[in-house]
Amino acid sequence: MQSIQVWSILSLAIIFSDTYLGSISAESQLPSTRYAIDVERYRFASSPDHTDPAFYPIPQIKVTRDTYLQEVDAYRPEAIAKNPNQGMSGPQIFAPVLAKYVQTSDSRWGIACIAMLKAFHKEMLKQVATRKWFWQFEHPAALIPLYRKHLIAGGAMSGNEIWFREMWLTYCRNLHVWDSEPVEWRGGCHRSMPEGYAKGRAAAWYPDIPEAEEWRRYSDLVFGDFWRAKDAPQNDTGYMMGPLILLICGGDQWTGDNRVFEDPGMNRLWERLLVEISPDGLINPYGPNGGWNSTADYRIAMLERLAANTGDGRYRFGAQKLFNYLSYQHRDPKKQSNDTAAPWLIALASIWADDRVEPIEPKAGSLWTKRGEAIRIPHTDKQLTDRLLGNADFRENRGHICCSWYMTGKEWPDKLILRSGWNPGDFFGLIELHPTSFPANPGGIMGLNRWGAPFTQIVTSKGASVENRLLIEDVNQKVNRRYHPDKLRIDEFWRRGTMPDIRSEMTYFKDTPQATYAHVRVQNMDGLPVVYEREFVFAKNRFLA
Repeated sequence: MQSIQVWSILSLAIIFSDTYLGSISAESQLPSTRYAIDVERYRFASSPDHTDPAFYPIPQIKVTRDTYLQEVDAYRPEAIAKNPNQGMSGPQIFAPVLAKYVQTSDSRWGIACIAMLKAFHKEMLKQVATRKWFWQFEHPAALIPLYRKHLIAGGAMSGNEIWFREMWLTYCRNLHVWDSEPVEWRGGCHRSMPEGYAKGRAAAWYPDIPEAEEWRRYSDLVFGDFWRAKDAPQNDTGYMMGPLILLICGGDQWTGDNRVFEDPGMNRLWERLLVEISPDGLINPYGPNGGWNSTADYRIAMLERLAANTGDGRYRFGAQKLFNYLSYQHRDPKKQSNDTAAPWLIALASIWADDRVEPIEPKAGSLWTKRGEAIRIPHTDKQLTDRLLGNADFRENRGHICCSWYMTGKEWPDKLILRSGWNPGDFFGLIELHPTSFPANPGGIMGLNRWGAPFTQIVTSKGASVENRLLIEDVNQKVNRRYHPDKLRIDEFWRRGTMPDIRSEMTYFKDTPQATYAHVRVQNMDGLPVVYEREFVFAKNRFLA
C-alpha cells in the first residue's frame, strides 16, 4: 500500500481522495490541540493595563505632521545637507533635506538638494564609464520626480533646467534594472514599473528627445500591465513594497490624475496595507521579507499619502498605530530618533501627512480578503508575451517579462484576519489562504500576537515555508502528483510543467463580537492527491483553536 505521512501541529481535518492512488493510509502524528494557551491562565499580578508603561511600553501618542517633522529634525538634516556626495543613494539619504525644504521653503535646503542631484549625475557617469550601466531602479525612479516637483513648486529650480534634463536622461538611457543587457521590461512588477515610470517622465518632460515616442508608448504599456489587474504579484511583506511605493510617490504624475488613489478597483490593494496591521501596530512578516515588523515604515508613508489624497481617516489611524509600535521597537534612549524607521520614509510621511484628516478607527471585526492570481511564465517568449500582455517588443534584449510574473485576472482567497479589536494588546492572527503566489502556504498561521508580543512567526522564504501548517510527505515517492494543466507555469524551483494545482476556498466564515468561526478547504496540497480542511475557532482575546 502506498502511504502519505501527515505531520500535524494544529487542529485539522483531512479528506483523502483515491482518484490516483486507490487506498491511502494516513497517520496524524499529534492529537488536535489548542494552538495558544488561554491567556486567562497567566493570571497577571494585576489586571493588564495598557496605560501602565511597566506593563505595556508601546506609546499611544497622537501622531501628527509635527511628530514626523520632529523625527526629521532628529536625523540631523543640517549635517546631511553638508555632504551632497552620496553616490547613487543620494535621493534616499537627502529625503530629510527635501522634507525641510517643503516645510520651510528655505532656499538653503533646496540648494543642498540640487547639489546632491548633480553629484548623483556624476556618480552615474562614473558607473557608466566603468561598468557600462547601473541598476539602481527603485529609489531614484520614485524619488527624483518628487524632488523635481517640490523644487519647482518652491522656486528652487524651473522645469527646463539643462542640468536636470541631462541628469534625468543619463538615468533613463543607462538604467538596466536587472544589471544585465535587457531593458524596457514588461509587467506590473517591482523593476519594470520604475523603468516604465522613469522613461515616461522623460518623454513627458522632454518631448523633443529621439526616444520620446518610444518611451511614452513603453511607459503606457507598463502602466497598463499593472492597471489591468490593479494588484501586485508579490505575496509578501518585502518585494511588494517596490511597486506600491512607486505608485504612491508618482502615480499622480504617471497618469495626470488621482486614479491610483481613488479608483474603486485599487481598494483591494490599499486596504491590504491597513487590515494586516495588528492592534499593537506591528506587521507580521510573510513571504520574502526582512524580518520582524519589516517594511512597517513603508506603510506609514503610504498610508499618510492615501489619507491625504482620499480623506479617509482609517489610513491615518493605521499609520499612527505603526509609528507608535516602531517608536517602541527600536528607540535607542541615547538617541533622539527612531533608528528602525528608514529616514527617507519618515521624511515622505512628513511631506504627505495632512492633519485635516482625523484618524478614524477601522471596523474592529475579523474578515478575509482576496487577491489576484499571479503565475510565473517564461519571461523571454515574445509570442507568449504578445498573447498575454499584448504589444510585445520582438527586438532582442527588450520587452522581457519582469520576474516572469503574470496576473491572470482570477481571484483567490488571500488572508484570514482574526481580530479581537483595535485596542492595545488585543489578540490578533494572520492566516494565509492564497494557493498560488509563492510561498504557497494556504491554511498556515503567519502570525499571532497579543500585548505586542509574537506567539509565532514564519521564516523568510521565496518558496513554501511549513511552519504552523499542514506538512504532508510522500514517504515512498510514488504518488502521482496533481500538477496544473497549464504546463507553461513555473513552480517555486523554476521548473516548467510541475506547478502544483493547489486550490483554496473559504467554505464558512462568521464573525461575532465574541468569536470568529472559519473553515478553509485546500485541494491538492503541495500537489498531492489530498483535500485539506481546517477549522478555526478564534475566541477573541482568549485563544485560537
